[in-house]
Amino acid sequence: MTSLNKNVALLMGLAAIASVSTAYALMQDVQSPKGVQVEHSGILGHLSLVLYGPDGQIQTYRQTDNLVVLNGDNATSNKLFYGSQTGARKLSVCTGGSTCSGNSVNAFQWIGVGHGNVGPFVTDTTLANQDGTDKLGTVSNGTGSHGSAQIQVTFQAGKITNGSNANIQEAALFDFSANGGAAANMFARQVFSAISVGPADTLQITWNITIT
Repeated sequence: MTSLNKNVALLMGLAAIASVSTAYALMQDVQSPKGVQVEHSGILGHLSLVLYGPDGQIQTYRQTDNLVVLNGDNATSNKLFYGSQTGARKLSVCTGGSTCSGNSVNAFQWIGVGHGNVGPFVTDTTLANQDGTDKLGTVSNGTGSHGSAQIQVTFQAGKITNGSNANIQEAALFDFSANGGAAANMFARQVFSAISVGPADTLQITWNITIT
C-alpha cells in the first residue's frame, strides 16, 4: 500500500470513529431519564346558553369555551391539598404563602350572569356587573378516560329581571352565590355576544368541566 493510500485509509477510519461518537452523543442527549413521563395536565371548560321564550321555544343559543382564572387554579389546589383547612385562595386577598383565616373553598355549584363585556382575564375574581346567580340542579360525571363534570342551572322567568330586558354578556362559575367579597371564589369566566332576557324568558346554562 502506498503512502497516499495509507493516509486515505487513516482519514476514512478517523471519520468513521467521529461519526459513531457523534451518533452516540446525540443518542445520549435524546434519551429520557427513567421515571420521567411527558404528559400535560389541565382543566378545560365549555359552556352553552339557551334562552327559552314564554312559549318554551328556543330564542337564542350560545356556546363557547371558558377561561379558568388563576383564582380557580388556586382554589382547586387548596381544596385538593388543604381539604377543609384554610390556605392560599383568592388572589385579591392572599398572595404567596399567606393564609386567609376562615376563607375555605366550597364546591363550585353556583353560576352567575351579568352584563359586563370586558375580558375575560386570568386575574378576574368577580363578574363585571352581576345580574343574578343560581345554584346547580344536577351534576353528572362523564365516563371517558379523563375526569369530567356537567353543571347545569336554569334561571326561571323573573329570576334575572322583573321589568325590562336584561342583556346578559358574561357568565362565571363560583363556589358561593355572592359576586366577589371574601366568601366567593371564581373558578372560570367568559363573555359572549349579548342575550336579551325578558321578564318571562328562561335561561339555561350548562357548564362542562373536563380534566385532561
